[in-house]
Amino acid sequence: MTTRALAGALGDRFEVLTLGSRVTERHSSLAAVVGWSYELLTPEERAVFDRFGVFAGPVSAEVAGAVCGARPAVLVRLVDCSLLVARRGDATQFSMLETIRVYARSRLEGNGALEATRDDHAAWAVEFAEQASAGLAGPEEDAWSERIATHLSELRAAHVWLVGTDAAGALRLSAALHPWAFWRGRSGLFRWA
Repeated sequence: MTTRALAGALGDRFEVLTLGSRVTERHSSLAAVVGWSYELLTPEERAVFDRFGVFAGPVSAEVAGAVCGARPAVLVRLVDCSLLVARRGDATQFSMLETIRVYARSRLEGNGALEATRDDHAAWAVEFAEQASAGLAGPEEDAWSERIATHLSELRAAHVWLVGTDAAGALRLSAALHPWAFWRGRSGLFRWA
């Protein structure tokens, strides 16, 4: 395969490099590698892994628990299996590499659970935004402002989902974030409404 042909085929990452000799069947394709790791998980770990695929970026264990029902021990196990990445800072954030996220979403879709999981993610985002809106009006304004900034990719993904499925929820989300957007000069959020 030429480099140009390979670059053109990367749009479907799980179908590239599936031919030719391989040492073992589990290394025959990228999908086989991820699938082999997935099959080693417990049912609880699989459920959390699948649902984690709806996240747009890194999230805390608290957020993963709210959307995925993830216990911290399960998140740590998924990190140990190289299916999640843990980023340490003030608080540990968990994320998936994009290839792994595509696999997890395909599992959710195959199980007919993608829409329900996106609904759960969006419900968390609306609740979070409304709590943050109230928090911005109090003495912990700086802490809430930072939390909104940390979760902005999740809020954006939830808004995109809500626009197509729940206009009232999309409006609640954008209305709750309006004060933050105004005070922080985030004009892009005004377009959400």
